[in-house]
Amino acid sequence: MQINFIFIIMNRTSFILSAVVLIFCLNACGSTRKVNTELAGKYWKLVELNGNSVAAEQTIKAPHIVLDMSNYKFSGNAGCNTIVGSFQLGTPNKITFSQVIATRMMCLNMEMEDQLLKIFDAIDGYAIDGDTLIFMDASETPLARFTVHPFME
Repeated sequence: MQINFIFIIMNRTSFILSAVVLIFCLNACGSTRKVNTELAGKYWKLVELNGNSVAAEQTIKAPHIVLDMSNYKFSGNAGCNTIVGSFQLGTPNKITFSQVIATRMMCLNMEMEDQLLKIFDAIDGYAIDGDTLIFMDASETPLARFTVHPFME
């Protein structure tokens, strides 16, 4: 009789612990979905880089990125060359990029593109203000600003 009582208590404890773990997992998934809807599947067009406005005549193509949350990859264009890479999200509002590569076509003005490619190593976080995405370094200095646009490519 005492063995059955201990078995019932252990099963009840296991059930409660499993339920608590499940609640924490579901809560974590919910916060990931919020980040996904803020960043994912949007065409983020570059409008400012290192404090300077990016004008359309500076580039052949519109510099932009699109973040894919299903595999934590991004793609886009740096103004002349196609760019791709990986990223990782952290909390709160942490993002880091890795394995950033670009095609290497030569264009007339590569200065802005070279600056854009360099900031991916320094990006440590992001902020979203309405339709604006801001990438920042570890000291929260803005490095680049993007705005949401309809898909153009």
